[in-house]
Amino acid sequence: MIYLIIFFTSLVLTIFFTPVMIDFFTRIKVVDIPGELRRINKSVVPRMGGILIYVIVMISTISFYGDLNSIRFFVFASGIIVLLGIADDIVGVKWTHKFIIQFSMSIFLLYFLAQDFDVIYFFGLILPYPFNYILVVLFIVGTINAVNLLDGLDGLASGFSLMVIFITFLVGFNSDNKFLLVLTSSLMGALIGFLKFNAYPARIFLGDTGAYVLGFFLVTATIMASTNAASHVLDLTFPVILMTVPIVDTVKVMVIRLFEKRNPFIADASHIHHVIINKIPNHKITVFIIETFTLIFAAVSLYYLRGNKDIAMVLFGILSIPLLLIHFIVKFLRRPVYPEAVTKIYHRFPQIFINVYTKYLIPLIALFSFALLIGLAPVKSDTSDLIILLSILFVILLLVYSLINYQKNKYFNDILVFFNLMLFLLYSNYSEQINYLFDVSGIFEISSINLMIFLLLPSVVFFFFFREKILQKRVPFFSGIDLIILVFIMLLSVSSNLLPTRQFANANMVLFHSFLIYIFYKVFILLRTKFRLAIFFLSFLIPIVLLVHLLITQ
Repeated sequence: MIYLIIFFTSLVLTIFFTPVMIDFFTRIKVVDIPGELRRINKSVVPRMGGILIYVIVMISTISFYGDLNSIRFFVFASGIIVLLGIADDIVGVKWTHKFIIQFSMSIFLLYFLAQDFDVIYFFGLILPYPFNYILVVLFIVGTINAVNLLDGLDGLASGFSLMVIFITFLVGFNSDNKFLLVLTSSLMGALIGFLKFNAYPARIFLGDTGAYVLGFFLVTATIMASTNAASHVLDLTFPVILMTVPIVDTVKVMVIRLFEKRNPFIADASHIHHVIINKIPNHKITVFIIETFTLIFAAVSLYYLRGNKDIAMVLFGILSIPLLLIHFIVKFLRRPVYPEAVTKIYHRFPQIFINVYTKYLIPLIALFSFALLIGLAPVKSDTSDLIILLSILFVILLLVYSLINYQKNKYFNDILVFFNLMLFLLYSNYSEQINYLFDVSGIFEISSINLMIFLLLPSVVFFFFFREKILQKRVPFFSGIDLIILVFIMLLSVSSNLLPTRQFANANMVLFHSFLIYIFYKVFILLRTKFRLAIFFLSFLIPIVLLVHLLITQ
């Protein structure tokens, strides 16, 4: 449970302090200007937001891990990497100087990591000394720069890093690696909080500071996750497979530049995200495609750890081909999604059913779902008073943030509803509920949550398919962070099957149910806008009341 505290602490701190960073960097003119090389943003956006991620993660790591002496080389190297990023964001640093500093710090990081391994495997081969350590240094430097090169679209590098860090957290959870768990749980909270502002349309960018920091943290976490401390073996294959997307993209681009007799280290607009967004001019879909590739390779990496290593390496080779040929593949993605027969059904669908859906079904489903949620309310829990108290503080802080945000900007951030639902269902899942089962006509029993899914899933799918006929206009539905969360849920589902434990399975169900209810909430407020404010703040009030009740009745 301590890692849950670390996660939520980092999440809250990031959500609260990122707006401060946005105002500060805008005021001192540390911004990305539209029209510059490789810039896709159409307005001035502050950068260097990744410095907040670094500060929060390091404070959490030092505070909760405790043994500062054992991680001194990690702390020192990460600090120099941050300073390099700050200098690059503010005044710019020559690529030669960048590499000198990065290689120097990679040696410090290697010294920290090498305490746990003597032998290094790479795709089934045992690497001899000193080539083994040289390869690790190259991997560290390459990863830092690959993540930086991936940071070209709103939320792309942050979403990618979130999924990679989540995988390393799962591996660390199985191996009980305390430092890895503290680092990854803190980083996950900080990334989710930052994605609120970094997902499309971004209000702040990571900058080189954030990209270097994420690359440094990712390479640290992936190497630790693939190290067997008992046998003192590092299998570098796992992190390479997990980081396939930026690695393959970077290698491909550099080979092309060399073939064209250009400097391989001078930036251009030939990376995977540039290729896709030029062919499919949709920012969110582009990020979703790249994150889906990440999901696929994350699954392969887990299969490598827990399944057949030979098959996993073959899959890695086969699945890398689409990345190399992405410019051909995206041409087919521009074709119509629906066949002609489906389009005819869409246009001829009776309007009376649309009217019944919007006027009667949606309100009835909303009321019934609310009743089912009340039935799921936790009334007795074995959770410690400290955890409940911290949970109450978490919701109250988000509520305070929402009030301040509403007064200043006059808009609501619906993703906070998702956080409240997730917390509610998390406690419900591990507590005694008001009503466990519903007896339907005395024939069979169905749990409240399954009955809710039965109601919500068809209604959400119907809305998604007919939303333009329902709303009489084209309205974007999924936000950038919605799509990232969706990929994250798919990743958790895959992980819970490849690393089967009860905790992962329960977390997968809680996340899926929370997201489905959240999507229905978005459908409802689009159709009943006047209820948006009431439902939004009710999502804060209900968890607070229930958590206070649990605290009193403990």
